[in-house]
Amino acid sequence: MPPLTSLAQALLALSASALIVWPSSALAADDALFQAATTDYAAKNYEKARVELEAYLKGGTDKPEAFYYLGLIYQQLNRLPAAKKAYGLVIEHFPGSEAATLAKRALVSIDAALATGPAVLPRETWVPFARVGNAMFVDGKVNGKSQKMIFDTGAERCAFSLNQLRQLGVTLPSGPPSGLANGVGKAEGVPVWTVKIDLTVGHIERHNFAVMAGDMPLPAPLLGQDFLAGMEYSIDSSSNAISFKKKDGGANITLATAAPAAGMTVDAGGKYVYTVPFTVQGECAVVSVLVNGKQLPMIFDTGASICLFTAAQAQAAGITMTNAAPVMVGGVGGAAPARVGIAGSIKLGPIERAQMRVPVTDKIAAPLSLLGQDFVRGWHYTIDKQARVIRFTKGY
Repeated sequence: MPPLTSLAQALLALSASALIVWPSSALAADDALFQAATTDYAAKNYEKARVELEAYLKGGTDKPEAFYYLGLIYQQLNRLPAAKKAYGLVIEHFPGSEAATLAKRALVSIDAALATGPAVLPRETWVPFARVGNAMFVDGKVNGKSQKMIFDTGAERCAFSLNQLRQLGVTLPSGPPSGLANGVGKAEGVPVWTVKIDLTVGHIERHNFAVMAGDMPLPAPLLGQDFLAGMEYSIDSSSNAISFKKKDGGANITLATAAPAAGMTVDAGGKYVYTVPFTVQGECAVVSVLVNGKQLPMIFDTGASICLFTAAQAQAAGITMTNAAPVMVGGVGGAAPARVGIAGSIKLGPIERAQMRVPVTDKIAAPLSLLGQDFVRGWHYTIDKQARVIRFTKGY
């Protein structure tokens, strides 16, 4: 691999404004997506750069700098676990490259940000939840103080607004933000910081745990996937409870390398169990949903009270737009108006909804739509990250 320029090495102090310059000889003429991604990264259009670079990588490449750039982009978007994985790929598959050397430096700062104290992961625990609309609220504790949180499988990291931290007596962050958070409400990111807290939900405890904090209009903090690492969970809609079980440890754990096939079995109690495969994007489960007869990838999101479609996916699925007054949708990025559409049919595994009203907006930073709680109401489900399947049973 051609060497990095000295300018790139000097600028790579992993600051939020780092600009990486690679020699033109490292970029092939047919790498248009790669070049577009690096240009957008330099212009701080991080979400656009992510989409372009992920599309480029799907075509296959042997460029270590491509994976390194992906780590940089994830880091700027404050998707630190994903950034860590990208840097790890560079180090594992391109040892001895200068990109691997830089990736090792980057991991030092990420490991410091994600470093936590001891964790308590019980073999099994259950947590009741209360529904407000279709959102699931659970009771937690932050530094020993009670705090209701939204159980959100669509959030890679736990997130707090600055005001929520202030009310909990947590020292607010100072200095420049550590990255950007993207979500519903704005197409561009919101500046965020990393804050360490002690967080407890049920009998699960994380000490000195890194959470994301920013000026976000959240009705309650989000309990994201990073808190649930090492645990499997099932949602029981009848008793309004979430059951958590510790994953088996050690070398016996093998993640599915490809999504398994869908199917139906009968459990020991005589209930039908429907299995739906998913893939992983970041820390989120992505399922293939049949919308008006067309397959669409959507994020399975327990933190979204309603299904929400991107304008592009709504058009691709033939969702009919109505003349109804726009509705307001909100998330990490704030609140934004959305048009109302009608999906003739939405189907995932055993669940099918007809003539479903869905909001449609282009104010979603991610390219995928959200499959929300209004779709899965009345069903129990278990998200098995090890097998990469969701198991549904009918609630009675």
